[in-house]
Amino acid sequence: MIIATNAGTTMTQKGEALLSELLSSIPAEMTLPKCSVALGKFNYAVLLKQHRHAIKSGIEQRDAAIKIGAKGATTLLFKDTKFMIPSNNTNYDSLQNEPHISRLLKRTLNPEEGDAIIIGSDDTHKKRSEHAAKNAALLTIRNHEKHNDYF
Repeated sequence: MIIATNAGTTMTQKGEALLSELLSSIPAEMTLPKCSVALGKFNYAVLLKQHRHAIKSGIEQRDAAIKIGAKGATTLLFKDTKFMIPSNNTNYDSLQNEPHISRLLKRTLNPEEGDAIIIGSDDTHKKRSEHAAKNAALLTIRNHEKHNDYF
């Protein structure tokens, strides 16, 4: 991924390709206020572009957040302009009772059909909620078969 010399450190082509892939897969992020789908005092959301199909139940993302010491993570799928919990087989909008949160996510993250949003949560550390969301997103990307060349 990198080459270290006396003159400094530079990225290899493989490193540049990985960085490009990560930036296109996780193009937006934000701090999220407490709401019904966020678990903690501190919540951080990342947009995962075109990875809805890589999400199974959301438990994998929750576990990735817990493994780094966070309270957990919530995964939402964006479908038909609504935010849905992955294991829910209906078209139930998880944020129907919180339109202000739905508008905030739409305005800040700009999700499209096929996207997922991962919200990392923690009660004690703001930065840990961010790390939780990003760790869960990286796990999802890593587990997605087309990205296995990089991980």
